[in-house]
Amino acid sequence: MDVRTRLYVDFAARFACDGLHGPARPCDPLELDRAEVALETHLPTSYRQFLSTHGPLFVPDLWDAVVERDLGPHPLREFLTPEQVVNDTRFVRRLVGDARAADRATMPA
Repeated sequence: MDVRTRLYVDFAARFACDGLHGPARPCDPLELDRAEVALETHLPTSYRQFLSTHGPLFVPDLWDAVVERDLGPHPLREFLTPEQVVNDTRFVRRLVGDARAADRATMPA
């Protein structure tokens, strides 16, 4: 087993909990392909590998580990499914696009 695979296995064993719908299931690579097409981007290989092996894990205890080590203020509680990544990214892109359009409308000519 390579180092990255071992790291993912150890991470999942230490932090993963059952989510609302039970344990995470590995993502089908076709789901990840669809997310890339929908977002017109490429997902990092490591992200694809992790989701293909472990799925979108629910990791609520990870935040405690971050706080104990003072690793920063951004909580990570779960990994999103490819569909959630697409939906959330599109939502943020719309917000940013709307904000940019509003800024342009208020700029003096």
